[in-house]
Amino acid sequence: MKRASSMILATMMAATLCAGCGNSNQGTAGTQATTTAAPESTAPKADDAESAPTETEGEKTKGDLKAAFITPQALGDGSVTDLSYSGFTKAAEEFGMETQVVEVQVGEYEETLRSMAQEGYGLLICLQPELVDAVCTVAPEYPDILFFSMNGEINDIPNVLGSANKEQEGSYLAGVAAALMSETGKIGAVIGQDMAQNNRYAAGYEDGAKAARPDIEVSILYAGTFEDPAKGKELALTLYNSGYDVVYQVAAKTGLGVFEAAKELGEGHYVVGCDVDQSPLLPGQVIGSQITPYDTWVYAAMKDYGEGKFTGGRTEAFSMNRTDGAGFDFDSTGKITYKDGVKEAVEDSKSKIMSGEIVPESVREKDK
Repeated sequence: MKRASSMILATMMAATLCAGCGNSNQGTAGTQATTTAAPESTAPKADDAESAPTETEGEKTKGDLKAAFITPQALGDGSVTDLSYSGFTKAAEEFGMETQVVEVQVGEYEETLRSMAQEGYGLLICLQPELVDAVCTVAPEYPDILFFSMNGEINDIPNVLGSANKEQEGSYLAGVAAALMSETGKIGAVIGQDMAQNNRYAAGYEDGAKAARPDIEVSILYAGTFEDPAKGKELALTLYNSGYDVVYQVAAKTGLGVFEAAKELGEGHYVVGCDVDQSPLLPGQVIGSQITPYDTWVYAAMKDYGEGKFTGGRTEAFSMNRTDGAGFDFDSTGKITYKDGVKEAVEDSKSKIMSGEIVPESVREKDK
């Protein structure tokens, strides 16, 4: 399912690319958010959890609602952070919430969460696994403050809602498409960091590629950062110049460099996008994008907070079966000519994943 935010985010990314590659500038803590329009969709509810969650009582008045968006990855990545923020701003606008955005620095995680709690922000949206330990430490200190840990599995703290995604599913489909589209029989990926969540992307990609084409060669490179497009470009050029003609970027702002590299080298050098439809960023060279509707997760948490229905003490687990739009989107620009059978193979794999016939690998061989 195409998302209304995809074109908006792709436009933001294109502007970033036009400005050239370089290290991103971190925002200052406490930057006031501005609400903007976002996709009209909501996340599905989780199955009943065995733990005893807490629930907010009654719908709050608009003047009482304050929410903070706390991210270790700067806005402007055209991917997970921007997509999450679009869900945040949509809900904030609908419920008249007072909001604040903090691009938090390493070493300041706990301090920042405490500061936001003390300032009366009733819901803290905490992005990415980097903040999980801080949430687990700080949340019990402020039992009346609600926390949504996006991409963080937290199950036993009553005022915390965790979330987890099966990134390996859409990545498996990306691997199928990449392997079948490759002319050289060699495909690669540029990953932000060597961590469990990112390695679900990598594991699924490798698994799908080898299932579609057993003789395919797959190389995974780690940038060690999500904030350095120049590093992403360097790694992508290494792959492309070594004969890897399709590169999957799973690196947020660092991944913008992959598009720069492909653009510089031109025709025959392909990219697979991540989290949102990124084909408008480089028409004719993006064979498709793994899709994760983070906006719906954040919107749903914000909506539940606004309606007094937020429940914690559990983790919502997302998959293609549970979230509309999750999975893989083909090129939306009409500029890619797919080889015979590619689309059919991807759709067949998707059906088998959703039926349970295929269970994509979630752990790389090196981590077993």
